[in-house]
Amino acid sequence: MRSLRGVGFEVAHAGSRQASTSSERNFLTVKSCLALLSFVTALALNACAPSVEPIRPPDHTTTFCLKAQVSHDSSVESILTSTDDRVLAAHPNAAAVQKLVRASGGVIAFWKDDQLLLVPNTAKALGESGRFAHVLEIAIPIAPENATNRIIALRVRDHGEPRWIEMRAFDVQNPCVEGKRQA
Repeated sequence: MRSLRGVGFEVAHAGSRQASTSSERNFLTVKSCLALLSFVTALALNACAPSVEPIRPPDHTTTFCLKAQVSHDSSVESILTSTDDRVLAAHPNAAAVQKLVRASGGVIAFWKDDQLLLVPNTAKALGESGRFAHVLEIAIPIAPENATNRIIALRVRDHGEPRWIEMRAFDVQNPCVEGKRQA
């Protein structure tokens, strides 16, 4: 009998050693195939998964907040992504939007480049070929106390042309926070 170093068992003859090596090879082959299959599956799922555009902070914000308050970019982003993907009937003009935000307080945020927003139904209604609406500006009035939603105005590309639309947003946090704007 021959002893295999470091393994802790004995093999009766060379044929047994070859059988052991053959089954080890089969096990490693199956294990390698399963690992490769898992990798390919994960890669395929990642390739097929819808990509979501990140919401960027606005390039510029006009605030209509109280004196001791400033706009908060993360609240603008959060409110933007809380819409119900349904365009409301009203289509205000820029003067009406500014008048509303100025009267109730709030912010109007601007993006130099279109901010893509994943709202498939709205995108279709606006003539987009994909699932994203192209947002240029967002006007967020301060929500009334105890409100569960609010109406926001978005300046979007509607069949290629900029136009204000209204949508319902379910994030009712105040876009104005206590603090001072940092330079």
